[in-house]
Amino acid sequence: MKELAVELGVPANKIIIETQSRNTRENILYTKPILDKIKAKRIILVTAAFHMARSYALAEKMGIDALPAASDFYVTDREYNVFSFVPSVGSLHHSSLAIKEYVGIFVYWLQGRV
Repeated sequence: MKELAVELGVPANKIIIETQSRNTRENILYTKPILDKIKAKRIILVTAAFHMARSYALAEKMGIDALPAASDFYVTDREYNVFSFVPSVGSLHHSSLAIKEYVGIFVYWLQGRV
């Protein structure tokens, strides 16, 4: 992602990378001290659209003022008909992503993380 940001014109010396995290919660947890150190007042939170709700909730809970900027949207230009509701491999994949996020938000809520 750093290479892409530089390619798009962001100065490399302005990019700070957190490299310790293994998941979304850890990423927010490890990023917070970095943001505090540089006295960041507001950040742009970039993540996949399906993952934004959980990421934003974690950032908010950690006291990070974040402007959400979702990416990687799933869209289709096909017309819907009766067969659109018949299970398919692609639909199962999208459903499993959504279920994982809803379960993740619920578990984080139970743990008091969001």
